[in-house]
Amino acid sequence: MSQSPISIPPDMARFVEEHKKIRQEFQKSLNAAQNLERLAAQTRTYGVSQTQPMIPLATGAIPPQEVQAILPRIEQEVATVNQIDQQIKTEQAAITAIQQKAKNLMLTLYILGGIAVLVIIIVILVALGIL
Repeated sequence: MSQSPISIPPDMARFVEEHKKIRQEFQKSLNAAQNLERLAAQTRTYGVSQTQPMIPLATGAIPPQEVQAILPRIEQEVATVNQIDQQIKTEQAAITAIQQKAKNLMLTLYILGGIAVLVIIIVILVALGIL
């Protein structure tokens, strides 16, 4: 593709550069807002409803900077919640396994107790001469 013969005056070039910078900042803000919405959807699944008063997180305290400043914290919290959720599931599986073993042990004890009672009855009946 060949170069365009049109030249942009220096004062207009400054506006073009500023427009480009604003568009880049807008795109970053849009991406941050999408990430924030994704994380908000995840936290809704955990039933998080408590809110805390907002304190400025960034030096400029303008919304795009605030969103960009809070995203890593939210992502860390979501990761922590996911890790704890996984630990809870692991512990629940272990509890279920222990409960099943306890049921099996109780059944075994009942059977052994029944056999012991039966043996005692047979010994008594033999001692009495009934058998």
